[in-house]
Amino acid sequence: MVRVPRYILLLALLCLGFRSTPNHVQTETKLWLWAWERREDLRFLEGAAGTDVGVAFLARTVSLGPRGLTVVPRRQPLLLPEGMTPKAVVRLTLPEGYLAGREPLTTSEMTELVGAVLAPLGEAPNAGLQLDFDARASEESFRKELLRAIHAELRARHLEVPFGTTALAARCMHDAHGSDPAEGEIVPMLFSLGPDAVNVRLGLQAWGDFPATRCRDALGIMVGDAVPDFARGRTVYAFSRGPWTAASFETVRRATLP
Repeated sequence: MVRVPRYILLLALLCLGFRSTPNHVQTETKLWLWAWERREDLRFLEGAAGTDVGVAFLARTVSLGPRGLTVVPRRQPLLLPEGMTPKAVVRLTLPEGYLAGREPLTTSEMTELVGAVLAPLGEAPNAGLQLDFDARASEESFRKELLRAIHAELRARHLEVPFGTTALAARCMHDAHGSDPAEGEIVPMLFSLGPDAVNVRLGLQAWGDFPATRCRDALGIMVGDAVPDFARGRTVYAFSRGPWTAASFETVRRATLP
């Protein structure tokens, strides 16, 4: 059973600063600012609603482990300009090795997990949903099963909302990655590369892009890092090490938008 502490639910309701607005889908948005688990005041984006700039905020973190499924809603305030509808991001975490040696999730367990991922769609107006899951190689089959279950549930609910996933950049260095349309928009992340950093950078220098063609529509970057030339013209998701400011937004806007 999903366990959500009552005080967290209350705090989330008190802290969320976005207003009730029409469920407008920002299909032309080319630059998304990731707003993670901290207080974010993005009202300096006044006037950007309905343009090529949007906000993708961490709505909840879903953890699957030996104790079952746990959901922690966003705890920090998110302040947006009037009229801007954000995109919800759900972070999924699993302990390393959790899936090894155990049976696949039962139908009821998968249904519960899918429900936890899709829950933000019914909580507030939104411009879409993004699943942030750093799937390890050993979790690839589980990731595909989950995405297909999410895709099926969206169709069953007749929900036509933009859906996508983040992806480790190293996984996009293979042609096979992203071949399943159930993944929706794929956002390869070009930061926090860890031990894959050298191989990813050398590969991009050699090929000029990701070999997996479905990884070529969007890109995740860190403010202040070098931005590859191929970022222009793609949908870009930008992460900031600290709270967003007008200055950091302007930096990433100049580096990514035409």
